[in-house]
Amino acid sequence: MKGYFYGCVTAAIVLLIFLLLLSGYFSEATDRPAGSISAVFIVTLVLVFFAYALSILPVTFILIAAEMFHIQHWIFYTLSGAVIGFGITGVIDDQVYTLFDLVSFMSSGALAGLVYWHVAGRDAGRGRWPRF
Repeated sequence: MKGYFYGCVTAAIVLLIFLLLLSGYFSEATDRPAGSISAVFIVTLVLVFFAYALSILPVTFILIAAEMFHIQHWIFYTLSGAVIGFGITGVIDDQVYTLFDLVSFMSSGALAGLVYWHVAGRDAGRGRWPRF
């Protein structure tokens, strides 16, 4: 659960960075309101909640398969995260995807998968599952 939590936080932070880039938050010409830091924090918490809610089912299946088959390679978790990010893009918006949507969601999923691997995936399959 610790790895999943860190993965969701990572996905939320990456999505937040993409949203801030899209809104022009980092440009010099933008005047930021006084409470913008607290608004960014609240948006991050909302994104963490949505990352949890939208990814719990596919992540559960992938992690059970990784444990059963003793998959410990970081590429598996990174690609799985990118695929989940692509799937979540379809859940959120059923219209035609823009390149920005695909890049933001797939990269946030890929980085979340990599963070999960770093925290918990390196030890996958060391539990009670029989080796196939």
